[in-house]
Amino acid sequence: SNTSLEGNKVITYRFIVEYLIRPEDPEVFHEDMIKLCHFFGCTILPEDNKVGLIKYFEHRGYERFLYKNGTKFGVSATVKTHQQIAELIETYVEENISKLKFKNLLTDWLKFDINKTTKFDATMASGYTLMLANSSRFAQKQEVKKKLYDVKEIFL
Repeated sequence: SNTSLEGNKVITYRFIVEYLIRPEDPEVFHEDMIKLCHFFGCTILPEDNKVGLIKYFEHRGYERFLYKNGTKFGVSATVKTHQQIAELIETYVEENISKLKFKNLLTDWLKFDINKTTKFDATMASGYTLMLANSSRFAQKQEVKKKLYDVKEIFL
């Protein structure tokens, strides 16, 4: 089994939820993301140009669920980021493909074109998930001290 212990986290290398809808109202999407983060107790890695999502999390008091890369929330959707995503997915396929339970994601990966990323929401979302899971590899060189929160501070 390809399970490891990283600090106090158990890493299983499994995708646990698939979200494939694009609601017309962005607020529905933003609320769904808050619910997923809250339910799974996880952090989200948005594209830093998705200001609406970031502002919504901040407005609702859930900014602690946003991954902070240095001084900003999220990561830039650049050619370099897309290349990192492609490499992470390739590594995932080589090492963990037997753990993938989402056929839609596998199909999206098989059709993926790195030059047309907007047509591959599932691939890009899985790539950002893998980036976050491997965030120590992509973190900025400066050391960012993480504040430990009491659960009462997060869930008022």
